[in-house]
Amino acid sequence: MIKRPALGLRARVLLILTPIVVIPLIAMGYRFFAEQAGEMRRQAEVRSEVVYQTVQETILDLDRQAAGQILLLAQLPQIRQYFLVDDLQQRNFLLYRPLLETFRTWLSANTAYEALFLLDSGGQIQIQLHKQGHKESHDATPPADQPWFRALRTLDARSTYRTLLSGSDTDVLYAHAIPQTTYSDWKTRADQEIAGYLVMRINLAPLAEHVRTQKLGETGFAVLLTPELKPISSAPGWSLQALSELANQTGSRPEPDTLSTVTLDDTTYFTRLHKLPLDLKLLTVWPANDTLRLARKVARTTLVWMSITVAITVFLLFFMLDRAVIHPIEALRDMAHDIGHNKLHTDNPDLTRHLATASRQDEIGALARAFQDMNINLRATSLKLRQIAYEDSLTGLANRHMFTTFLNKALAAAKRHHRHLVVMYIDIDGFKEVNDTLGHDAGDRVLREIAQRIQASLRDEDLVSRVRDVSGRGEKGELSRIGGDEFAIILTHIQEPGCVHLIAERILDALRKPFNVQNRQYQLGASIGVAMYPHDGEDASDLLKRADIAMYQAKHKGKDQVEFYSRDMEQRTLERQGLLQDLRRALKAGEFELHYQPQLNLNNGRIEAVEALLRWKHPEEGYIPPYRFIPIAEDSGLIVDIGQWVLQEACRATRRLHQAGLPWLRMAVNFSTVQFYRTHDVVGLVRDALNESGLHGRYLEMEITETAIMQSGEIAVDTLLKLHELGVTIAMDDFGTGYSSLATLRDLPIDILKIDKSFTDGILRSRQGQAIVRAILAMTRELGLQVVAEGVEQREQVHFYEAEGCHLLQGYHISRPMPETDLADWIRQFDARLLRTDA
Repeated sequence: MIKRPALGLRARVLLILTPIVVIPLIAMGYRFFAEQAGEMRRQAEVRSEVVYQTVQETILDLDRQAAGQILLLAQLPQIRQYFLVDDLQQRNFLLYRPLLETFRTWLSANTAYEALFLLDSGGQIQIQLHKQGHKESHDATPPADQPWFRALRTLDARSTYRTLLSGSDTDVLYAHAIPQTTYSDWKTRADQEIAGYLVMRINLAPLAEHVRTQKLGETGFAVLLTPELKPISSAPGWSLQALSELANQTGSRPEPDTLSTVTLDDTTYFTRLHKLPLDLKLLTVWPANDTLRLARKVARTTLVWMSITVAITVFLLFFMLDRAVIHPIEALRDMAHDIGHNKLHTDNPDLTRHLATASRQDEIGALARAFQDMNINLRATSLKLRQIAYEDSLTGLANRHMFTTFLNKALAAAKRHHRHLVVMYIDIDGFKEVNDTLGHDAGDRVLREIAQRIQASLRDEDLVSRVRDVSGRGEKGELSRIGGDEFAIILTHIQEPGCVHLIAERILDALRKPFNVQNRQYQLGASIGVAMYPHDGEDASDLLKRADIAMYQAKHKGKDQVEFYSRDMEQRTLERQGLLQDLRRALKAGEFELHYQPQLNLNNGRIEAVEALLRWKHPEEGYIPPYRFIPIAEDSGLIVDIGQWVLQEACRATRRLHQAGLPWLRMAVNFSTVQFYRTHDVVGLVRDALNESGLHGRYLEMEITETAIMQSGEIAVDTLLKLHELGVTIAMDDFGTGYSSLATLRDLPIDILKIDKSFTDGILRSRQGQAIVRAILAMTRELGLQVVAEGVEQREQVHFYEAEGCHLLQGYHISRPMPETDLADWIRQFDARLLRTDA
């Protein structure tokens, strides 16, 4: 006996599923096919009604339009005036042509309007106009002898007459009476007194054509009929005689306006006769073969879809059972094999196949859950390693390594598709001061907020901000933190540089808003450099380097702006690096000098103080202006050492000036914002300079900018108080350029407020400028502060400040900065001259 092999589990499932699905679907299909014949007849009736409603609305619209037009035309003053002129020659001369042009305009307004007639009350034609291409008359009988005219005369003057024109199947006449009027008030003399009639002939050919286009099923049609059931429109493949016979058979039925079955030439049709306005009829015809053809088509379609449904249903059920039972068992078997051979990893497709069975409350489910726990632990470990490798832990952005990966992939895509690519290099202005002043925890919070603001200011089409699959599929850009306070952005699909500038401005606007840190507001900003592929470079390192160069150019131009890379920037960068090297040498070689600008007291005519101003005499280039080397010194940190030398030298110079006979003179030394932040111990630095020079603190004035004081908050206040204890005078420099409030100013330990040169310049430009300065002076008087007006360069500015009670002036009108060797003699001569004048 031959032993047959046992059927597998998959074959057994398939044998059970197939009849369960097929038998009910076959029964449903048979029932559905049986209902289709009746449904086709119902559809014919519904479609017949739809066509009827469409044609009826078209005729009603035509009728309303024609009736309205004939009424409006009959009321024209020219027509009524025509009948008031009795002289025929004068009437023709004055009114015939204008009315003819009016008729021509009205006829051209509608394709259905065929002719216009103006008749007198006896039916004689006064004016007639036929549309070009139309025959002039269907009947040679004068209007007065035609039945329609006799019917028209029986109506009152306010009615519009309409009728099908005898002898024509496609023309309809519309007519309206024209009342007799007077010259004085154009009112009707009497309702029964008629001057004439206006008649318009409308052709129904467009309507018949519209009816001919109506379709019922594949070969069904509609026919427009006269009241005598004579066809007005035709139908493809039908003679007028056959249409007439079909219409007469339908009309002879007891209820012709319901769906009837008519046989003609051994062919059965579903017909229906509808009544229309103007006594017209509409015959709708639907061949019965259409319904059978549609039923057979539906049957074939149903059979096809049933077959597809059966196949899909059996397949899906089999697939679901296979996935739910058979496949999980096989997956767990394979998983055990992989574990045994040390091939288990997170990307193994066999690792995830069993996860759907983890919720099962059986042995398979328990084993699946064990694998799931193992998978979760492995994936968590992998994710942590990935974050360490590619993600910035502070902001969640991509790090420099990931940025380089994205940039290389984006460059490859840009080269393939011949697209532009942009790299933005962003450096945060003022962040180091916040970080040094408030500590790294506060700095970290600020960096996170900076990243969030940049992300919020960029749209989805500009960038993708979070770390994603290193494959980079579908990405258009990448925002990364590539250094302490440095960020970089890749932008793709850029059409023109203007788009980049708009994106950069959005970022700048977002970062200009104050940052609230430890209950204080700090004003930061950003310098942005832009490099574009392929114009500025074709590989990642060149683009990043040149975006960095453009960023530094933005810093040198005043920060808080965007700069696009240009080739001359590299030369400027080289020059800047050379200047930085020269700066380091200059401090050691003693190339720096101090020049001094006097401050005049108008009350006594005496020079009360001088401000020490740094000058650099380069051995090859001569004097280099401060605006060229001060920003470099601040960026490099050299400003701390240079500022220390300035303070010590200014104190020594003051001591020498006192010994030269100017014992009252006070020395003002400027402390920049960067210097104030980066100097570790400002008070200790000042104390050492005073001790080393032997100068008393009351002869030293420290000028600190408004921005430095406001951003440092309590630390600045504490520093200023300690400087006061040394006897040092505190001056707030560049007042009006920062954002201090009156309440804050009141609480600061300052002695002198220096009005910025920009306000002094505004005095002579406008009354608003004068009003601002007056307000500042009034405020300082209330606070008990001295005021020094900077930038005084014209006699009128001196007069203004003297009139407003500001007596300490500084500027070119008093004196330009001068070296120490000239200062003592200049002050003595200046004082001597004033004393002789007073005498």
